[in-house]
Parts: sequence; C-alpha cells; structure tokens
Amino acid sequence: MPENLRQQVQPTPTTKKVVAEPKLSSVRSDYLGEYENVKLGQELGTGGNKDVYSVQGREDLAIGILREGDIDELQVEIEELQKLASEGLQTIEVLGTTTHNNRPAIVMKKYAQGSKNIVQSVGGKARRVDGANIRLLNQSSINDLGIIRQLMVRKKIFIDDLQFMIASDGHVYITDPIEVILGYSKGATENNLTMIDLLIEAAQQNIFEKGR
Repeated sequence: MPENLRQQVQPTPTTKKVVAEPKLSSVRSDYLGEYENVKLGQELGTGGNKDVYSVQGREDLAIGILREGDIDELQVEIEELQKLASEGLQTIEVLGTTTHNNRPAIVMKKYAQGSKNIVQSVGGKARRVDGANIRLLNQSSINDLGIIRQLMVRKKIFIDDLQFMIASDGHVYITDPIEVILGYSKGATENNLTMIDLLIEAAQQNIFEKGR
C-alpha cells in the first residue's frame, strides 16, 4: 500500500480486549440424504482435496465433492470447524454431509469469494495477490477479522492453512482448516496473524479508494 494511503487510513487497533461470547456451532455433521446426487450448478472453485459447485434450485448453497478419500476426511474438517465455533470464532455454515456419484461431499452455505484470491501463503509466508479483486471487503470485514485475530491471540489458537470465505456483505468466515490447535504453546503463529493483517489492509485500501 502506498505510504500516503497508510497515513490516511489508520489500521484498526488490535490491542483492545474483545469479549466475544462463544456462538452456537453452525457446523453440523448430519447426513443429508436429500442432497445425494443433487444437480450441480456452476463450478465455484477447487481446493486441495475437493471441487466446489453451486446447487441447482438452492442458489444459497454449495457442495464440496471430494476427489479422493472417504467421509472421514470431511468429518475431520467439520470437527476442526466446530472447535473454532465453540471458541467464538466465526466459521462457515455447514449443513452436513452427503454423497455425489458415490463420492463423499459436504453441503454448506455459499459465499461470494474466497480469501485465497486476495491473500495466499507462499513458502510459508502470507502475501497479497497482485491485482486481486478486493471490492467486497469493507468495515464489516475489518470488524470480523479484528475479533478473530484477538481471539486467536488471547486463546493461543493455531490454524493450519488459515483461509476465509467472504460474503456479499463483506462479513468473513473461517473455512477449510487442515488442523486446529487450541491453547497452542507457541500461540497464534506469525503467518496466521499476517494473513489477517493483510486482509484488513486490503479492506482499508478498498474503503479509501471508494471514498476518493
């Protein structure tokens, strides 16, 4: 970010203590027979182990279909999200699991954008993506990320492969963690916190540019 922009857009303070009541988990592991072999809509993206599509007739939902592996992989993902939700961190909403063409799948709320389009971990270090579309990021994003950051620091939460989904209103939700460690002896990692800080910086940049 240019220096003149940094001077005009001050970072949101991250030292003030935030008290967040733990939320009831929106992450469910129920088997959803009604979504077996559901008709797929647009391909929304691909992850390390699954392909994600919209659901025809339910444009508010998405389905992630495993390319390899069994249902246990999805159960682990759900359990890691439940850990975070139990600590008050905002996670994606998961309705449950199903199958598609005999492949395990996870049914979840659909979001507008993934954070990997804006910030990625390269060689173990978080980096902004050149030319990324940051138009969805706003003050709601900053508020959500600030609370998540402070909870991670205060509760010493480590998240392997921290990433987010961004809703059309700018709110952000943790998604697809590989591993979550609560009360991690080394605390929240520098890479996790840098990932959050870079997204906050992108939101501040977007707010500034829209206000010019």
